[in-house]
Amino acid sequence: MFFNQVFLNAQRGFFPVAELTELSRRDRVVLGCVVVGIIAQIFQKRLPVGLGSSLFVAGVTLGGALVVHDRFAGTQPAMYLALMFASVVCLLCSGMGAATALGERSRRDDARHPPSDAFFIWSLLAGVTAAGLIAYFLAVQTGQRLFSLTRERGLSVPIGGFLALAALLIAVLFWRTSHRRPHQPTMVLVIGALAAWWGAMLFPSVRGGRAESGLVAWLPPWWSWVFQLMAGLAALIIVAAVIQDHRYRRRIASAWPDRLDELVEPYSRWPGYIQTEAMIAAALLIMGVYQLVRREAPSAAVFSGAAVVSLLAGYACLFMTYRRWSANTAGLGMALVTAAIVHGAAAITAKLLPDSLSAQYARRMPVLYNAILMALAVMAACWRWLAGVWDQQLLNGIAWTTTGRMIPYARRTAFFIMAIAALIAFQMAIWPQRIAEVDDKSAGRIVCGLGVLLLCALIAALAARQGGSPALAAMSLVFIAAAALFVFVRLPASSFRGWLVQYDPIVYSVIALPVLGLAELVPATRWRAFAVPMWFLALLLLPAAALAQLLGAPLPEGWVKPLTLAILGAVYGIAGLREHRRAFLVLAGVLIVASITTLPRA
Repeated sequence: MFFNQVFLNAQRGFFPVAELTELSRRDRVVLGCVVVGIIAQIFQKRLPVGLGSSLFVAGVTLGGALVVHDRFAGTQPAMYLALMFASVVCLLCSGMGAATALGERSRRDDARHPPSDAFFIWSLLAGVTAAGLIAYFLAVQTGQRLFSLTRERGLSVPIGGFLALAALLIAVLFWRTSHRRPHQPTMVLVIGALAAWWGAMLFPSVRGGRAESGLVAWLPPWWSWVFQLMAGLAALIIVAAVIQDHRYRRRIASAWPDRLDELVEPYSRWPGYIQTEAMIAAALLIMGVYQLVRREAPSAAVFSGAAVVSLLAGYACLFMTYRRWSANTAGLGMALVTAAIVHGAAAITAKLLPDSLSAQYARRMPVLYNAILMALAVMAACWRWLAGVWDQQLLNGIAWTTTGRMIPYARRTAFFIMAIAALIAFQMAIWPQRIAEVDDKSAGRIVCGLGVLLLCALIAALAARQGGSPALAAMSLVFIAAAALFVFVRLPASSFRGWLVQYDPIVYSVIALPVLGLAELVPATRWRAFAVPMWFLALLLLPAAALAQLLGAPLPEGWVKPLTLAILGAVYGIAGLREHRRAFLVLAGVLIVASITTLPRA
């Protein structure tokens, strides 16, 4: 519609014939801006350096903005018109700068800055403005798709945005033909990322919801805008890595014999290039996570494609880490490889699930969580194992290879994976309570869910014993708690389950006693890393939960409160006697006194 309006205005002229003799006030302002700009450009040699060219660009830009506002307002969103206009200004300024630079090559001895610099500065400002507007426009469109409550919102964007991106790309190429700058490849990479983002927004938010045409109609139904964005970003990462490595290899090959100093130059001479690649990889990782939890019915094909895309992007990140060490790139590479394995597990699950179950979001998510937990457990163990294997790359404890440097980051990645798995474990455990109509209490589900939770607890426990890490020991206890909650939520209604719910303060306080006993025993064994987490559990978390239930909910019987306080007093008394802590003994005395004073009211 935008280009049709441009064509119609071009046919009848931007200034109609009937109005040539009687111009409006706005038209006079436009003509005045353009005339002032042209006069400033003609006399730019007599003005301070850059002032003439700047006035010319400012005048023409202001006049053009007024014309666009008058002729095209209402035909497209204001944001879309602004980004299109800014990209055109960027292209024109860059083209004029390149044309002006052609005549400056014979006057290199002039100490003044050439006029082309002013044009390129204005082109840079317009380009940054256009890129910012494009990113904001796409962010709004993406937000509508991610957070809208209706399926009709967040439809495709106009295809004309590619023309704006093409204008920015041509402007950078014009600039590079005249003046080579090290940050120009980074600009091209940013434009490529915006192009991949815009290409994904061409897809409707939900496939099959309306008439589709062009390439979108030709693609399979499972090819959604999320997968298109993942594929585009992954392709961009791979191409960027290949181009950078090709430039490096060519530079090294041409160093002999006259430019040997090139051999000691850094791998990348382009500022911000690797950091931009890392941000693109992070965006790909986020979209990969979103692909797993979308409400639309999944398919094995989309999960398989996401696995391939994530694996290729992860390999590219690890290759860039090998060429030039970067902890961020290494972490993103390991995270993307982990995401690939998770998508592979989701693809197998989607293939095995019946269509009736897969189409219902509330019923398929617990099964999908189970598969995700299994994949995360395997990858956490894999990264821990690789970190142990890579110890041979250390020389007297000092890393001298890329894999040696990756050892602490592999262990850190394994810990983060276990932390994410813990969140998913509790999400799966309480799923039937969040959605009451979901039947997730079959024997098969209980066995599979309990098995994967205990597997995660075992992996974390073995890692804690091997590394002596209290954090991993605490993570193992978290998985054990999630397993207990998983079974409790799925217990059938019975008197035993009702008793546990009613008398939970007593349950919490009684559990604290054996936990405290284990905390006293493990320091003399290889499981000493569990001592600190068990102390916190027995003396802080469980008593706090019991006291919160005493204070926050009506009690079924009067004797519950004094008995709970007495048991907690015994717990703190034993801890004080064993550890010779006077504070624990004082707290135990207070709890026992409180138990005695509340006993007559029981």
